[in-house]
Amino acid sequence: MVKKDLDLIAGEAKVGRKAGNEVLDYNYEIFRLAKAAKEQGKLIAKLSSVDVDNIIRGCSGDCSYIENTLDSLLETMMFGEGEGDFFRLLDYYKGISEDGYLFYYDAGMKVVGDD
Repeated sequence: MVKKDLDLIAGEAKVGRKAGNEVLDYNYEIFRLAKAAKEQGKLIAKLSSVDVDNIIRGCSGDCSYIENTLDSLLETMMFGEGEGDFFRLLDYYKGISEDGYLFYYDAGMKVVGDD
């Protein structure tokens, strides 16, 4: 069977409760939520990228704002987004708070799997 045939069969299949299968319905909902979370991660990464540019260009020293942006980027990194912006902002933050830098460096390394 070719992929096109499988797509046609899948397109006509009833999902979950409609097919009398609660497990299939549950798995479909998990898939749907994971897909939505990934899309949301992409959007947050784009918005955070603008924040990173503004922080660096404006030479901001607002630790709270920088840390909130780093937190947002850490979340997006769990969905494969925002890693470059995270480390770019982290490099900037190093000159503002050494302790903060070390904390976020460790957190970033855990997310990328380099602990």
